[in-house]
Amino acid sequence: MIAHIAVLVPGELYSEIQPYFKSEIAIHAFFILSGFLVSKSLAHTLTLRKYFIKRIRRIVPAYTFVVIFFGILLSSVSQFSPTEYFSSAQFWKYMSVNLLYQNYLQPCLPGVFENTNTMCAVNGALWTIKIEEAFYLLLPFLAFLNKKIFGKKWLFYLLVYIASILFFNILNHAGLHRFAKQLPGSLCYFSGGIVAFHFFEKIIPNLKLLFLPAILIFLIEYFFSDFVILRPAALTVIVLFIAYHFSFLNRFGKYGDFTYGTYIFHFPIIQLCVWFSLHTYWNRWTLMFFIIGITLICAVFSWKVIETKFISRNYLQRIESLDR
Repeated sequence: MIAHIAVLVPGELYSEIQPYFKSEIAIHAFFILSGFLVSKSLAHTLTLRKYFIKRIRRIVPAYTFVVIFFGILLSSVSQFSPTEYFSSAQFWKYMSVNLLYQNYLQPCLPGVFENTNTMCAVNGALWTIKIEEAFYLLLPFLAFLNKKIFGKKWLFYLLVYIASILFFNILNHAGLHRFAKQLPGSLCYFSGGIVAFHFFEKIIPNLKLLFLPAILIFLIEYFFSDFVILRPAALTVIVLFIAYHFSFLNRFGKYGDFTYGTYIFHFPIIQLCVWFSLHTYWNRWTLMFFIIGITLICAVFSWKVIETKFISRNYLQRIESLDR
């Protein structure tokens, strides 16, 4: 969210902090966490049908609400009249392709943010959701191959990692960065989370030994290398170390899981604040905390009103147990 604030707000307001907040790193860490948690979900679910139902319930309702809600709301800031806006082919294309998780095909709404913002995209963060859902579909197939061919060995996921790294580097150096970061290019991060789950008991005791080398490898590759080789593995170690060596983080979700709502709401909220030119009236810290505050309110609403209506009781009980 802070990375997108720094990029989307015009001028030099956040130029000082922009180098320290990179959305790319946050997204890759999210993929690692997803690989870990969704592997856990698959392992603890009796049938594939139940697994897919759980995945659909977790992602689809809030996502659908966000697309429709902002599609209607932003008619009020469009340069077009309501009649022109809702009858526009661009509006209907936006709604249809975004509801099909193909945000990149039509990221903009008619007459919205076109001459006021640095970009017209309504919710540029949604591009990762299609990768996430594709990963949900792919994971059972990977687990089946690993079990039948490799006998649940780490070698299979190493091969997946290497193939993903090769795919990413080849496309990236061919100038096709937008395609390189899709699947299978992002699978190297998901596979880090998968391995972290399946070999958890072996990895955790060695995290302290691995942490400093992981930091060093990550920084070297991030700042001094044109190739991605060990960065996903290093980031996996870093994410696990933070998760399991700062005990106060274990109670982070005791009031609810507001992460998904934060992710899918923050981008259009930033865009609206820019459209209202709040950056010309407020100082940077006032604006940042306002955006964060409004986003968190929307995330709480999303969790309490939408997401919890579709999530299993067992999951909610685990969240509530953190408060005891």
